[in-house]
Amino acid sequence: MVIMGDFIHSLNDGMAIGGAFSRAPSDGLSTSLAVFCHEIPHVVGDFAILVSTGLTSRRSLFLQAFALAPMYAGLIVGVLLGTALNLTDWIFAVSGGMFLFVSLAETMPELFASAAHQREESRGKVLLAQNAGLLAGFGTMLTLAAFEDTIKQYLN
Repeated sequence: MVIMGDFIHSLNDGMAIGGAFSRAPSDGLSTSLAVFCHEIPHVVGDFAILVSTGLTSRRSLFLQAFALAPMYAGLIVGVLLGTALNLTDWIFAVSGGMFLFVSLAETMPELFASAAHQREESRGKVLLAQNAGLLAGFGTMLTLAAFEDTIKQYLN
């Protein structure tokens, strides 16, 4: 189930990157960087899940590589749809919707559940760490949005 979810998720990531590159090279680079940053903890977490189910590290790495392969197909589809049919806005809408679904329907309930299962004395620390992570993510995105034009000028 984890691998199938990653397979679809990777296709979505590739389409977002391809759509961004079809708009402008600087958009493609910034989207690639954003996807890379969000994939690191995602892949590490999935690797830990696969190993905890009894798979070997080697087999888990192979499955992770297999699950990331659709990103290349998504990249090609995203570039083609973005350039030939000018569907970049639709690609971003679908990608954004999938990211919102994952964060709101999957991640948030898990954060609440993990805090609830902690001992009373460590519950505050877990809540603080979770909120610090969320605020760091929000702050990063806000900073990137505030300096978007400057970053684009620098990259071009």
